[in-house]
Amino acid sequence: MGKYWLHSLPDVLRAEGLVVDTYSGWEARARSTGGYDGVFAVQVHHTASQTSPASDMSYMWNGSPDRPVGAIYLARDGRVTVGAAGATNTSGKGGPRNTIHGQIPLDSANKYVISIEAANNGVGEAWPAAQQDAYIKVCAALQRAYGLSVGDTHAHFEWTDRKIDPAGNSRYASGGNKWNMDAFRGDVWLHDQEPEVPHVPPVPTPGGPDVFQPIYPIRNSDTRGFGGAGLKAGVPAEFGLNADIFPANTNAVAFNVTVIPSTANGGFFTVWPNGTVKPNASCVNFDPNSNGKPVNGAIVVGINDRKWMMELHGSSAHVIFDATGYWTT
Repeated sequence: MGKYWLHSLPDVLRAEGLVVDTYSGWEARARSTGGYDGVFAVQVHHTASQTSPASDMSYMWNGSPDRPVGAIYLARDGRVTVGAAGATNTSGKGGPRNTIHGQIPLDSANKYVISIEAANNGVGEAWPAAQQDAYIKVCAALQRAYGLSVGDTHAHFEWTDRKIDPAGNSRYASGGNKWNMDAFRGDVWLHDQEPEVPHVPPVPTPGGPDVFQPIYPIRNSDTRGFGGAGLKAGVPAEFGLNADIFPANTNAVAFNVTVIPSTANGGFFTVWPNGTVKPNASCVNFDPNSNGKPVNGAIVVGINDRKWMMELHGSSAHVIFDATGYWTT
């Protein structure tokens, strides 16, 4: 019964730097069909509960009439527990859904998806940053280990319209709304593109004013920390320089920019020094064929009073500015 037992799960997740526990009996725990018929996707959920982790896990793997409910439990503090190596009962009726490994048949996701249950009441409870960060890492680790694409991570509500999870106050939704899964998948994708590096203070190369000073790439701004769908299209936004990185007389900065559109609409953005006239030219363009996926570009931004302006057109989006160097007066 079933072909695949994921006894590698704890090691896969620990290798990502996560704090990982196992729940007693996990190695042999599975639904009645046994192991997975195939590992085609990662499905993300919330528990719709507000009890302790111990109570949540006892219900998921011992008490529920539909046990086991999910393979992985993600606590509010970011701690991960593996509770089942075999297929689980979480998805219910829905689909079908196409993946890089093939189509998950109608009403058959339980036999093909690794389901993660994250602790949240699902009706507006704020998701802690540690838990959101861990969710990204869990999905990235599973995708990498089992040969999945970033599009193979999906929400329960993307499998069936009977469910809303995951939902709630986070980087990806406000109030009790469903998460913007394109933005979440964008963060999972970015996590794999940008390995963790130590903070290295800028070391200017020799030279005087108007000489480019390259620095170790370092993040200056990231709108994902504010949650929601990001910057609104058509509304100018002000950004400032990180005081710990750039000298007071900085007049321009070279950035690698990542744009994560909130919809599949095309668009572009432009930047200009604070207090000056907005130009008509665009800096980075993204088209509908990007399907809401992250778009990257390299730009040079003029700086005035340690600030610059940005305006999106077309689609709202989150924006990340990673500095690679600067000029001074």
